Formats: sequence, structure tokens, C-alpha cells
Amino acid sequence: MERNGLCWCGSGKKYKKCHMAIEEKLKLHADRGEIVPNRKLLKTPF
Repeated sequence: MERNGLCWCGSGKKYKKCHMAIEEKLKLHADRGEIVPNRKLLKTPF
């Protein structure tokens, strides 16, 4: 996902302003071997 592209969640915001920070944190935890939620839990309905 490109940081300046539209976010995958459908909010209309750029990825960097929407979900990029949380996904970076989730990747850090996943790299440590911890269990992390998938994108379905991160998407907030409008």
C-alpha cells in the first residue's frame, strides 16, 4: 500500500493519515511473534 494512496478502509483519506500508523505497530508486534488482529477488526463502519 502506498502511503499517499487512498486507504483500504474506504474512508477516502490517504493511507498515511488513516491506518498507516496502526498497521506499522501491528507489524512490529507480529514480527515479535505476538498475535495481532486482522484488518476486519480495524475497519470502522460509516
